[in-house]
Amino acid sequence: MNDDGTIVGDRAPLWTPITVALLAIVVVLAVGVRAAWIAYANVDPLDGRFDDSVFYFTSAKSLAHDFTFRDNFGRYTAHWPPGYPLVLSGVFAAAGTHLFAAKALNVAISAATVVLTYALGARAFGVRAGLLAALLLAFSPGHAYFSTLVMAEVLFSFGFLAVVALLIWWTIDTEHAAWTRLLALGVATGCLTLVRADAVFLPVAFAVLWKVVLPGWRSALRYSAIFALGFVLALTPWTARNALRFHEFLPLRDGPQSGLANGLDRNYLKRAARFSAPGPPLRETAGYMARHPWELVPLEIDKLRYLYRNDSDGVEWLQHDNHPLLTASEVRRWSRVADWYFFAVGACALLAAPLLLRAPERRRAALAYMIAVWTAILIIAWPETRYHLPVVPLVCMFAAWAVVRACGVVAVRLQR
Repeated sequence: MNDDGTIVGDRAPLWTPITVALLAIVVVLAVGVRAAWIAYANVDPLDGRFDDSVFYFTSAKSLAHDFTFRDNFGRYTAHWPPGYPLVLSGVFAAAGTHLFAAKALNVAISAATVVLTYALGARAFGVRAGLLAALLLAFSPGHAYFSTLVMAEVLFSFGFLAVVALLIWWTIDTEHAAWTRLLALGVATGCLTLVRADAVFLPVAFAVLWKVVLPGWRSALRYSAIFALGFVLALTPWTARNALRFHEFLPLRDGPQSGLANGLDRNYLKRAARFSAPGPPLRETAGYMARHPWELVPLEIDKLRYLYRNDSDGVEWLQHDNHPLLTASEVRRWSRVADWYFFAVGACALLAAPLLLRAPERRRAALAYMIAVWTAILIIAWPETRYHLPVVPLVCMFAAWAVVRACGVVAVRLQR
């Protein structure tokens, strides 16, 4: 066993014929699981429901038709960032505005996420752990459930993992990052923010990480400045469009303060719909918390529980109030499957915490840091359960590492 906690042999090249063949099998399994779920729960966003999927589908159709960003009422809008509708509109432009095309895009992106999970996991934890992490994600019910929904979850999860991978490969694994890569990382993070506005806090998280990892202030400031330039460049076209259309400065979306206002509302537990219902003004909630900071601790702890209370949010999004797609017993069954799987993988990931302390390594520490950062961003702002999906691939990596390490210890003892 190596000193860093991996098993001898996990220093082998990441891309060999055997690993590529095994990864191909895992990808086929991932595609099969998602295709089977789509066939079982083939939800139509235009079946009379009124939720996010309706907006995403109709706005993507509008973009594919005449490249205007409109909502499901035909109005010009900036209510949500345009990232996912833009990607989906490209598929619609090429293949037609068919629901099948939107779901095929989800399956393809899910397969790419599995491959990226292996690539990042194998580099940080070894080939065996990388393959197991990819397999855990391939069978993850919580991720698979969203493959049938025309929503941004699948794309954002892939984009988040891609940005984290570039962050590690381009800035953590090297002494001096090239300015072109820092600029590209900023553009990529800006594009991710155009999929979900919560990612706007990632530049601050990256700057803190660079300050800790890099020697002195000069390198950290250089990294942050070039990165910020790329980030702003990515947001500029959307901001310019909103300024011309609405005569307002809207770099992200219309009304982003509502999420933060809800997140700081001390009375949110008393609301029947919690974060789905409109909250009080941001000035009111922020002012109250500034005067009563001790109330933030129990509030944030409860929001943390809310964020990770289950992994079956995709089942609830399938349902239509008037025409439920699944029966009550099916909802309970598939919810239990997703929750048990998620909590089992999460428990294994927690077992890796002592290994992380005993065998510190920058890549692994950076991955743990990104789980903590994204969790903090969400509990401060808007902790909807489905928003934790981007960190599930990272959780799978730590779980796989713990399992591979445990198997290695058992194998060594049996040999004795």
